[in-house]
Amino acid sequence: MRISNMANPEMILEKLKVTFGDDPQFTMEIAKEMKSQILVNTRDGRKEEYNSHAGLAMLFDQADGKLTPTMAKIVIEATNNTQHIDELIKEIKVDWEDWDVKDGADDDQITFNNFYKGFMAPYFGCYRCEDSQIALRCLDMDSDGQIDWFEFKHSWSGWQGVS
Repeated sequence: MRISNMANPEMILEKLKVTFGDDPQFTMEIAKEMKSQILVNTRDGRKEEYNSHAGLAMLFDQADGKLTPTMAKIVIEATNNTQHIDELIKEIKVDWEDWDVKDGADDDQITFNNFYKGFMAPYFGCYRCEDSQIALRCLDMDSDGQIDWFEFKHSWSGWQGVS
């Protein structure tokens, strides 16, 4: 079951219980608060995910639930992972900037060829190979023949907790 702004409180409550087991805090009241918080986040333009264990636990916390020990451990692990991923993204951004200007424009976009040379060559056999072309097209979300920083960063988010 996926939790989004379309989920109703009953679905949210079921997801809580399936994910974390029974707990006296897991009531219809907290599920309604969680649903309200999803709508507030959406209205405020916050792009949150609620389907990973960590995402669901953080939503529970935002709705004024008291994190269970299991939830707290999951959130801490996810936060540590996120900090590590953020550091990796900063390192990658430095390389990105170098490759970005190779086409003569500093526009946060890299041609397929330059992206392959800068980031994929050590892992993929050749630029024209089918696997390389499939990977490049997967990263090119807007199908413009280039990979921009937004596409790359959000394709490679590092969020491993999604269930």
